[in-house]
Amino acid sequence: MAGINLSDNIAAKGRNLHLQTSLANEDELVLTELFDGGRLLVTEKRSVPQGLSGGELEEYVESLHMGVLQEIELLYDISLKIKTVKHAKSLCSLGARFLHWRLLDEAVSELELSLNYDESNGRAYKYLAEAYTARGAIEEAVEVLKRGVSAFPEYPDLWLCLGRALSRHGDPVAALNAFRKARDINSGYDEAYFHIAKILAETGMMEELPKGVKDRKTCFRLARENLTRASAASNRFKTVETEEIMRLFHQNQWEQGSARMQEVIDTLEPVIDLEFDNAFYLSLLYGEKGRNFEAVQAYVETMEHLVHKHPDFPDIHNKLGIAYLIECRNLFTRALHHFKKAGDLNPDYEESLRNLKLAKNDGKGLLLLLRAMLK
Repeated sequence: MAGINLSDNIAAKGRNLHLQTSLANEDELVLTELFDGGRLLVTEKRSVPQGLSGGELEEYVESLHMGVLQEIELLYDISLKIKTVKHAKSLCSLGARFLHWRLLDEAVSELELSLNYDESNGRAYKYLAEAYTARGAIEEAVEVLKRGVSAFPEYPDLWLCLGRALSRHGDPVAALNAFRKARDINSGYDEAYFHIAKILAETGMMEELPKGVKDRKTCFRLARENLTRASAASNRFKTVETEEIMRLFHQNQWEQGSARMQEVIDTLEPVIDLEFDNAFYLSLLYGEKGRNFEAVQAYVETMEHLVHKHPDFPDIHNKLGIAYLIECRNLFTRALHHFKKAGDLNPDYEESLRNLKLAKNDGKGLLLLLRAMLK
């Protein structure tokens, strides 16, 4: 089915967006590419499920293409509506999705607005700093993250992001301190140990050691120790790549080892990727997915899988709880439909009329509860 190639323009103010979806790697991957004026913004890859017939494969590719097309159109539609609502959480999710599609000006605008309305969302600082970094505005990213760690001093992810931004900004000592702060908050933070090792290796190679750095020998010894701790902390760093880096370190090939570490960092997948949650949340509030039983069920199943895989992550349990309530709401709506249908079929059926009245009255509490949680 190598001939499947879908293409659409997307209406977006100030941009010339073009979406293209096609099969690749002998029909094993679906590539979705977003362009702006001919410039590639982002490529998204999805594996093709096994066992699809030719027609099913074509439908699958088309569904992915249309899903992305509809989401991006929805993002711009929400952006126009949401300014009057002043809903910081929605603005944060909106900015995150613009960032995902590398629509950076839109991402920065929504995320800055989100923090203007509510500075108590730690995720907004991370997303905004990432958007600034993607635009090459490292100083702005550093300042945002400094605000973030000031507001959330016990949030290790923000300290890690600050360390990365400071490292890019050319301040290795401050970066090292930020990484160590992340490690101190979470002693099992694998990425913090890995970044500490990289910074120490690079610091030891400097012609002139920064103020406060004892000596090169100590830098290199601590670099090896922290790389070992990163590998011990999680399977993400218990890899062939880490073993190769350690060999390079033991051979005093620090420059090559540091370069390999950067390759690992550039390709490292997050422990949990919750981008699908931002997309679902926005469509739930402003689109159609909240009323789509299949979409809600798919969301619930994804969250259940994450809870099973990461049972110690409290935010995933919280999101699954909300997902169950969304599922309850949809089932509740189905129940109302059937109570009403029974009454339509038999207007004298008093039990169904009573059940419909009771359910409508008591169901208001469920809807109010869910609305409060989604705020």
